Amino acid sequence: MKRREVMMAMGSVAAMATIGTIGVPANARQAASGIAHGFHARMKARAGQGDALVALLFEAPAFEHADCKVFLVGRSKGEPDVVFVTEGWVSEEAHARFTATEEAKAYTARFGPLVEEWTSSDEIPVGGKAVLT
Repeated sequence: MKRREVMMAMGSVAAMATIGTIGVPANARQAASGIAHGFHARMKARAGQGDALVALLFEAPAFEHADCKVFLVGRSKGEPDVVFVTEGWVSEEAHARFTATEEAKAYTARFGPLVEEWTSSDEIPVGGKAVLT
């Protein structure tokens, strides 16, 4: 079963993931996580396309890729067409190999009709907690 199918099947059951522990230095947490490359993106969907953009993100082939350790999707409460994505990969090389695949290129091309503006910044997830339902 694909990760997305598992998440959807869980319905109202809460899933909790924690990385690291309180009191552990960030660099030790990062090393233990195996994440050495990542980014945080802000995407502004074309007017009224926020839901479609979120749906497309949940189809990301990165969900099934072993080298992608973090893939979080969020939305702006005040601007429903603004969507955020945080990704964490085992290495920059692994991410580059993945994005060079035909599958990833075809998937990325699907963003064109939906996204009006895209910015990203360097970010390596080092720990935290996520409670998803």
